Amino acid sequence: STATLIDATGNPSDTSEFSLCFEVTDGVEPTPTPTEGPIIECDNLDFDGDQIVDSRDLLMLLAAIDSGDLNFDLTGDNLVNDDDVFRFSQCWYAMTNAR
Repeated sequence: STATLIDATGNPSDTSEFSLCFEVTDGVEPTPTPTEGPIIECDNLDFDGDQIVDSRDLLMLLAAIDSGDLNFDLTGDNLVNDDDVFRFSQCWYAMTNAR
């Protein structure tokens, strides 16, 4: 299955509208017991330090997938991959709906 992440902050100064579609499971079956590991809190996603979690932060995360910069490992698995993008999207969705 796929998930679509859409930048819909409603902020008129944010001109970085985009959508991103990615594979959610990558062929891995869910396990009956969730895997536990350190999960970054949603308030630590402002990678560029501008006090706003937005598409610029997502683009930095996507660039880190190529570079392997573990500062962007949001799932604590010592990898920067689509799982981290999914975690980012979960937090972004939660923050957007909390407003």
